[in-house]
Amino acid sequence: MFPIRPGSIPPKPLLAAFVTSLLAPAPGCGRTGDFAGLSESWGTVGSDSSTGDTDQTEVADGTQTDGTLCDPGEVAPCTCPDGGSGVEICRADGSSWGPCTCEDPPGFCGDAQVGPDEQCDDGDTDNTDECLTNCMAAICGDGFVRTGVEACDDGNNIDTDACTNACALPTCGDAILQVGEECDDGNLDGTDACTPACLAAFCGDGFTWAGVEACDDGNGINDDACTNACALPTCGDTILQPGEQCDDGDDNDNDACTTMCMAAFCGDGFT
Repeated sequence: MFPIRPGSIPPKPLLAAFVTSLLAPAPGCGRTGDFAGLSESWGTVGSDSSTGDTDQTEVADGTQTDGTLCDPGEVAPCTCPDGGSGVEICRADGSSWGPCTCEDPPGFCGDAQVGPDEQCDDGDTDNTDECLTNCMAAICGDGFVRTGVEACDDGNNIDTDACTNACALPTCGDAILQVGEECDDGNLDGTDACTPACLAAFCGDGFTWAGVEACDDGNGINDDACTNACALPTCGDTILQPGEQCDDGDDNDNDACTTMCMAAFCGDGFT
């Protein structure tokens, strides 16, 4: 056996060798006894920092055979209080780990986190949604057609081209005078100076222009309920209408056609 001074603690290598001797199988016996596996907690027998051996072996409690917990400057992952990931660095003497560093890395556009200089950040490369790839909110005029919101977006300030400044396709009634339109007052009122077809109102367009026309049937028939002058038929308009015998358009009752649009005859009271 190994000599051990009473009241003293044997050196770790000596104690490890002692444990190994206990685990050695007895003559004629194939078992290592009830102490099998104990030597593993003491590392490799004979490793001792006092001998200058640099081969360090970690023991069961996480320390190494030279008494340090970690290698100075060693970096290891750690968990931050918020559940995120951080790093910790072994102290210079190897006795313990430094605090867990949990600072967030610098953000960037596209990381799905809205930074101080970003209006939005959805983390994708789609320019047709509400957030562009430059992390700016989508607006009419940015040059990208937003799905379901814009009909077009040419990114310019020209209101009379193929895409208006409202990011809509040009149409009659948008109050923007486009090529092919005579007028565009932005309404569908057919009784004003601009028809719903964006044409200047005129007699015969089928729309009765308020304050200007009495009627407008849009046809070329002069002896119906609306004359080609967009006026209601009347005796004296020189247009022979149903019920009239004549219509000379004057107010002379002494000619062949009276002012009542009746042919003159003896006894009509007019000479």
